[in-house]
Amino acid sequence: MRLYSVAEIESIRLSSVLSRTSQEFIIDILFVAITQSSRQERKILEKTIEVIKEFRRN
Repeated sequence: MRLYSVAEIESIRLSSVLSRTSQEFIIDILFVAITQSSRQERKILEKTIEVIKEFRRN
């Protein structure tokens, strides 16, 4: 049995990679804009980082 995926077609795979990369780029830009826009957002980010660190320790 052989399974096929549209991701095996070169042009579709390329467009999929480009789409994913573009989405990640936009997310990064939004993240930077939000965290740099005000002190309150930076404090929320710092709290989030601390919570994640605590979660990973346990």
